[in-house]
Amino acid sequence: MDKDYKGKVFTREGKSYLEKYPIFSDWLHILYRVISPLSLLAATTVMIASEWKLKDPALLPQLLNTSIYLMLGVSTVLYIYSLAKMKDNDPEKGNAK
Repeated sequence: MDKDYKGKVFTREGKSYLEKYPIFSDWLHILYRVISPLSLLAATTVMIASEWKLKDPALLPQLLNTSIYLMLGVSTVLYIYSLAKMKDNDPEKGNAK
């Protein structure tokens, strides 16, 4: 019996590709899905905090920027949460909920 045969004659194309995933691709996966969104959120947090520390800010632009910041924050958290939930529901890994 062939040592590569694991009981399934046909599998999804992506499954065999993911078995020997290059380390650089793993790094890019982490960079795009976690580090970039969190870096964007951290940078905007610093900018909004510095904007609120100004002595006489223009209130309307500051409120607009803050509302955009809050939408960005909620979107980032939901994005990372959905990625984690997608990973938990991966039937290929046997952990579907």
